Amino acid sequence: MSDDEYRKVAARFSVSYMSDAKWVKLFTAVARSGITIERARWTMLENDHTFSQGMPQEYDLRPSRFEDGKFQPFSYKWIRSIFIPREYRPYPDVGYTVRQDVAGVRAAIERVGQFQLEESEDGLSILAYRP
Repeated sequence: MSDDEYRKVAARFSVSYMSDAKWVKLFTAVARSGITIERARWTMLENDHTFSQGMPQEYDLRPSRFEDGKFQPFSYKWIRSIFIPREYRPYPDVGYTVRQDVAGVRAAIERVGQFQLEESEDGLSILAYRP
């Protein structure tokens, strides 16, 4: 999408918390923490579309967008939020759950800077925009 389209969509929000550099810093901190996050819910800016994807590794990162591979090569500015659940079921209707270290991820992120984080009993939200 073009910069004009981005400006039009982003204008719906009064606050933007993230920049490309902050996203790279956050993703790098999580990758270097050694904590594996296999499942997160990503919400996109342009249409509130969500998808499930783990957190990236350092080799997935470029200065302003993801490397083509595990991730589609989209720009970080299109990420509205990322929710990391404390636990999830890898397969619907199968009884076991996988736990994720939300507290460890939060600590790793907070060591490298100030970010808009919201923690609940269900998990951790990383917010990039707010209406």
